[in-house]
Amino acid sequence: MTLSGDNTPYIITRDGSLKVFRFDGTNWTQVGNGVGDGYHFDITVAGDGTPYISFMDVMNDSKGICKKWDGSNWVTVGGAHFTESQVAVWTKLATNSNNQPVILYGTGTGAYGPFYSNVIEFDSTHWQVVGGGDIDNSNWTTIGLAGFSNTASFQSLAYSPGGEPYIAYQDESNGSKATVKRYGQDVLNTVDFPNNTIDLIVYPNPNSGEFTVLSSTEGSFQLIDLQGRIISKGKLKSNSSKNGKHAYSFNYSTLPQGLYLLHITNGQNREAVKIMIH
Repeated sequence: MTLSGDNTPYIITRDGSLKVFRFDGTNWTQVGNGVGDGYHFDITVAGDGTPYISFMDVMNDSKGICKKWDGSNWVTVGGAHFTESQVAVWTKLATNSNNQPVILYGTGTGAYGPFYSNVIEFDSTHWQVVGGGDIDNSNWTTIGLAGFSNTASFQSLAYSPGGEPYIAYQDESNGSKATVKRYGQDVLNTVDFPNNTIDLIVYPNPNSGEFTVLSSTEGSFQLIDLQGRIISKGKLKSNSSKNGKHAYSFNYSTLPQGLYLLHITNGQNREAVKIMIH
């Protein structure tokens, strides 16, 4: 289900074929005919009031298709399927600030995989893959820890008012747990963890790869890059103390320049700090 800007609810259902309904304030009315048939469908309404749907088209080799309601008919966006020869599963649909559709979908070489995920955007003329490749490439930045949840299923898509797509998905490379990414190289500020009692100070920062961490606790650490990969991990071993805090020395002078995230964990308490290596 989705809501239009005036809070009118729209739903897409499958009953022999796909059907779209809207609530007119009194009754549910069907929006047009001839939507097609398929699975893994989604629906959204753009800021200009145009309804869009996406689905795996079972009548055409399970390729991905997106349609919009032009007031009289359901019209295929771009005039053709957005996957030329491959399947499209788990489609999730949003619209960008230009009121054009953006779709997150799984695809692969056969009807049952192997699968990887793409985000594709319509530029008013053509469909283009955001970032030029699948979501595992370096154009997508992991938000926080990769695989941070206990369990996860499928995937979802949101589009920020600032024009950036965000995705959440079942990350098979991290035990099928949830991972969240956004398109772009920079990262969000570190979110404060609940029940946090760890006090961290890092100096110098930025640095050349050698730095000291002052922490109010002992525990374990992980150093994570922008792709969510764990670069290093282990137990904190204090070599001195300063101002009542444990002091830990790190040397990552061989790492490429860039932004990293240092996570400190002790039981239920966690904290993270950005490390800039230049």
